[in-house]
Amino acid sequence: MSEITAIFEEGGPLGGVPGYRVRRGQVCMAAAVAESVAKGRNLIVEAGTGTGKTFGYLIPLLKKGYKAIVSTEAKNLQNQISEKDLPALLKLMGLEGKVKTVVWKGKSNYVCREVLEGLVKRAERRKTPECSGDAVDIIIKHKSRVDEFIKAPGNGELSDFEKITGITSVKVLPRLAIDGERCLGDYCSHCEDCYHKLIRARAQQADVVIVNHSLLCYGAFWEDYLPDAEAVVIDEAHKFPDTLKQCFSVRFNSITFLKTLDRVREHIRDALGGEKELKKLEEGFLKKGRKDSKRGDGEINLFTADRLDSFISVIPEIKQALNNLEETLPNFNEALRSRYTDPDNDYCPRKEFRGRERDLPVVFSRSSQEMNKCMESGFLEELNDLDHGFYPVLKDFLEQLDNAVKIISNAANKAAEKALTAGPDSPEADFSAHMSRSADLLSNYSATLKEKIFPELSPEAELAEDDNPPFDSENYYRSYVRTPGHFEISATPYNPDREFREYFSESKINLKHAHYIFTSATISTGGMSSFDGISESGNYNYFTDFLMRLGLDNTTSDVMQIASPFNYYRNSLLCIPEGLNGLKKAPGTGQIRPDAILEMLADAINITPGGIFILCTSYAAVSAYYAAMYQLIKTQRIRSRLLMYQGDDSQSKEQMTARFRENGRAILIGTKSFWEGVDMPGKDLSMVIIDKIPFPQMSIDLKAERKYCEAHRSPASGYGVFELVDMPRAIIDLKQGAGRLIRKEDDTGVVVICSPALTDGGRKQYRDDILESLPPMYFDTEVSTIREFWDWHRKHDKPEVSS
Repeated sequence: MSEITAIFEEGGPLGGVPGYRVRRGQVCMAAAVAESVAKGRNLIVEAGTGTGKTFGYLIPLLKKGYKAIVSTEAKNLQNQISEKDLPALLKLMGLEGKVKTVVWKGKSNYVCREVLEGLVKRAERRKTPECSGDAVDIIIKHKSRVDEFIKAPGNGELSDFEKITGITSVKVLPRLAIDGERCLGDYCSHCEDCYHKLIRARAQQADVVIVNHSLLCYGAFWEDYLPDAEAVVIDEAHKFPDTLKQCFSVRFNSITFLKTLDRVREHIRDALGGEKELKKLEEGFLKKGRKDSKRGDGEINLFTADRLDSFISVIPEIKQALNNLEETLPNFNEALRSRYTDPDNDYCPRKEFRGRERDLPVVFSRSSQEMNKCMESGFLEELNDLDHGFYPVLKDFLEQLDNAVKIISNAANKAAEKALTAGPDSPEADFSAHMSRSADLLSNYSATLKEKIFPELSPEAELAEDDNPPFDSENYYRSYVRTPGHFEISATPYNPDREFREYFSESKINLKHAHYIFTSATISTGGMSSFDGISESGNYNYFTDFLMRLGLDNTTSDVMQIASPFNYYRNSLLCIPEGLNGLKKAPGTGQIRPDAILEMLADAINITPGGIFILCTSYAAVSAYYAAMYQLIKTQRIRSRLLMYQGDDSQSKEQMTARFRENGRAILIGTKSFWEGVDMPGKDLSMVIIDKIPFPQMSIDLKAERKYCEAHRSPASGYGVFELVDMPRAIIDLKQGAGRLIRKEDDTGVVVICSPALTDGGRKQYRDDILESLPPMYFDTEVSTIREFWDWHRKHDKPEVSS
């Protein structure tokens, strides 16, 4: 018995915990984690629901004293680890006070001290609330508790501020959050005592740091930003490749850019003393030596000195430059139309291309009811035509952008020169700081477009003598998305394996000594229904997709599958009704009508004791199932239940899940965000209905992945693009959806998958692969079996405990 496995045994630290039971899978996982880090290898562990994977990786890391980073996708798991699991283990293992732990979140979770200080100063100046009920009024009403927060801010998070002050208003909290574009960075007076910087400093000294995937990926890009950990645990690892890909994508987004223009205008207003003074300046009424012209926080009387006139006079020119930029943006929407777009019916393909959409390098989405949901996306290379209007529009925009940066930078430099003699606290220094920040914000966009998305337009490319294209089209693709009034241009990795290698596994700037533990309940694409134990050596074939996306292989990494300790065969039923093949189909789409499916399942729904999830693959399907369910309840074919659906603007996801739990017999119809991360143990959830196999919806990103796969796959493998790209995504999502049902060992319930492709009559070649990937539930093809399942379980008050 090793020192790791001994912790789990009856005489070990966990043995005395009431209700604790040794789980062989958890013990084996802990031993494998310790061995992998010691040997300097990576480990990928698929641990079925109920394994206790959090303890499975925390215990060996704590016991061996490894400095570790634990990364999660969702906040609720982050909170569970930091507030429940980790404190409990430290106490049980006698490590309280000996191990430093830090929860490090993204910037937007923390209060900006500069903004808070400004609001407090304005509140002190106003003294009594006005009728406006603005942020300053709210601060005045809660002034004493705001002062308490300033004295003892906890971690300086927005949640700390909300808890201490009692302020929950959307007029205050979003404004207080650190905003990457609003942040003054090194120009900020609170640069050294910024709450986020303080947490980062603590993280550098901690033994265990808990982060999320986005922060981990962002931090890996900057030298020495992350603590130099020996082990990095990536929990909810099935989400990590997508997060990595998105974090290393570069985007120019028109909505974000418009917000940046507003930020620049805010900087101008702040520098000049507020909106009133700016308006006077624009109207030409500004008079020298005005005594009542003050900066927004009441500290600076900017217009009492003639010496400022020389650079304040440039403000109207800056305003005009910003307006010109804003007026240029609509030109992109027309310029981004592809040659496949119907000129008379926007967001639709030309008639000659209809029916061939899967083969086109563009994707169309049109809603006849809501124009704002129409969309066209495509590869930018399709617009690389000298006769096409995109590049002239882009070049004109870049000229306007560089001109605005030049004007603002000149104003900042002139003010900075005067600040040398006037002093660091002078109005000139303040003005220079605001203008410099404004120039930085805009120049970042110029750099993004010229250096990262369109390097062929950079000054360096124009001076280059060779004809080699500077854009790395072998590893990245450029794409666009346009909707009414909005567009986005991006450069994205085809596959994030290069990024993982450069910034993680072979990084020279961060995590130089780290080895990686990847774990999730859903990483593999097969094997879970065929065994009920532990595959310690693992089958690499089941992990092919995950390994490929991160560039890992058996020379550096081990894989491990741990089956859930729950007795799925006894406590759950998987029903794929053979009767699906005879149901009515919707004209045009060929899809089975939701009302026909629900009519077939009506008796099963009526006898289901707890709540029901209906998981759909699109919002259109959510609407269709809601309408059908509403009608069946109205006609009393299905007994009355609380009915909720995702897309109901009157309720948030959190509110819906809370009502679902409280009711106990509700029906909730949802799409993507309800397929995972929603925990409904017990009788709160007794049935999960899945509308169809969740193959990834067509998008330009999916087309890019297919294109990359086609170029790099080995024909000798016998696998095509569908098996290598579409199938793994569908299997992981299906495992997540079905996994909503059984969350603890005495849960019981039914999963119904409404896909004729998985029936005997409609059998597809991938049927067995999909069924093999799911937990070993009892399987049947007759809806009547659902009644038999519940009748049997009603006779047994307490399901047997699984071995």
